[in-house]
Amino acid sequence: MMRPEAILNALQRAHPDTVFCELTGTLLYEQEERDRRKYCGPSLAERLEELFTAIELAQGGGHRRAGVHKLLLSKTEACRLLGIDPKTTLARLIADKHIRVVKAPHGERIPRSEVERLAQEGIPPADAVPRARPPRAPPPPGVGARIRALKVP
Repeated sequence: MMRPEAILNALQRAHPDTVFCELTGTLLYEQEERDRRKYCGPSLAERLEELFTAIELAQGGGHRRAGVHKLLLSKTEACRLLGIDPKTTLARLIADKHIRVVKAPHGERIPRSEVERLAQEGIPPADAVPRARPPRAPPPPGVGARIRALKVP
């Protein structure tokens, strides 16, 4: 669907002699959105949101879901998304370094990217070899000498 700015630009190109109000594109966009909802029903994102809510309620969890916009999840939110037990499975994954943890002011957090990676790859079995972390890049040459040369008053 065209954004309001694109609608206004198209109108101005189609009718160069006419002066349009800035709100014209927004009004046409909103009307098109209302018509789409009325005749086509809810969008896929709206239907998925309803479906996830219904599944959570059916499973007996009236819990809040982790926000899609959150980059760092609490351990509880990560476990809820992965469908694993926080006391045993998550603790084992963290201890075996299969999942990365970030220290935050209110406890440890798990990056959403780690949860998505585990969701794609699957939860490794208890006897799996820990995941190898990529080696750190060495510091640029001469940095150590410059640090040692610093004089602290």
